[in-house]
Amino acid sequence: MLRSRTVGLNTLPCLHTLPLCVLVAGLLSLCATPLHTMRAQAVRDLKPIATIGAADDNLILGAFGLAFLPRQRVLVADKLEYNIKCIDNSRHLTGSFGKRGKGDGEFRGPGSIAAAETLVAVSDFESTRVQVFTDTYKHLSTFYTDGRVFDLAFDANGYLWIGKLPNARGEGLLQSDIHGNIRKNIILRHSSMNMFDNVFMMAMNGATEIVVAYMVHNTVEIWDTSGRFVREFSVPGIRPRAEQKTFSRGMFSEALTVPEDNIFMGVAVDAGGMTYLLADQYTEHPRRDIFVVNHQGQLISQLVLAEPSYRIFLDSHGDLFSIEGARTLIRVYNLRR
Repeated sequence: MLRSRTVGLNTLPCLHTLPLCVLVAGLLSLCATPLHTMRAQAVRDLKPIATIGAADDNLILGAFGLAFLPRQRVLVADKLEYNIKCIDNSRHLTGSFGKRGKGDGEFRGPGSIAAAETLVAVSDFESTRVQVFTDTYKHLSTFYTDGRVFDLAFDANGYLWIGKLPNARGEGLLQSDIHGNIRKNIILRHSSMNMFDNVFMMAMNGATEIVVAYMVHNTVEIWDTSGRFVREFSVPGIRPRAEQKTFSRGMFSEALTVPEDNIFMGVAVDAGGMTYLLADQYTEHPRRDIFVVNHQGQLISQLVLAEPSYRIFLDSHGDLFSIEGARTLIRVYNLRR
C-alpha cells in the first residue's frame, strides 16, 4: 500500500490562532528546510510473500547473517546452532554444514557470512577468525584479522572485504584474498577512539563500490574497491547520532559512555544502486522503517516492514530478506510489486 507524506502549510494546525512572531518564525524555519525533505515521499507498506523458519522441519534458532549463492540458494548463519543452514529456491531447508568447535569447518557461533559465485566466507560472532569455503561447503582456509569482525562482503573479483574494529592505525576496512593476505587497508573517515562509534555494516554496490553504514551515528560512507573515498551522506529525517548514557566505573576508573540504541540496523544495495537503510529506534516504526536513498544520498522512498527486523538483505532478483522474530524467522518481501 502506498501513502505519501508532505511537509507544507496544510500540515500546520490552527495557523490563524498563532501570534504573528511565531508564525513568521515557523515559516522561516520551513523555508530553511532542504527541498528533498519537503517533497512528498512515497511510503510503501510491505507484506511478506514467504517465511522461512516457521515449520518444525525448517527451524532457525538464531540467524545472524544471510548470503546468496547462484540458483537462488540462501545461506543462513545460525549462531545458536553453530552451523550454516542451506535454503533452496523453494524456501525450504535442504541441509547444513559446520558444527560447534574451534577446528577447520567448525564454528564458535557464526555471525557474518558472505558469498560469491563459488566462494563462501564466515566469521565467528565478535571474533577475529574468518573461514572460507567453496560453494559446495568444502573448507579452503582459516585466517585471523587484527580486530573483531563486523561484516563480510565479496567483490566482483573474488576478493573479500572485511569490516572490523579499527587497529591502532585506525584501519577498519580491509581487502583480503581467500587466504588472509591483505591487499588494501582503509582508514574510514569517521574512525575514532570510541569503540561504539566504529561499529558499522556494509554492502557492495555493483562491482566497484562498498557502502558503509554506521550503527550509532547517521553517516554513510562510500568507497570504491581501489581504496578511494567517493562520498558520504546522512539520511534526512533521522537524528545525527544515538542518545548516550554514562555509567560510573568507580573512583579510580573513567566513566563509560555507551549508546542507548542504534541509528541503523542494516544496509543493502539493489541492482540499480539504490541503498536501503534499516532504521532502529529513532523513527516512527522502530526496526521496521527502511529508507531508500540514491547514490547522492537523496531520500527517494520509505518502506515499512510488517514486523521489526534485525537485519535486511537483497538478492539479485529484487527480493528483500529480513531477519525477524527472535532471530528465528526470515521473511521475504517482493520489492517488484
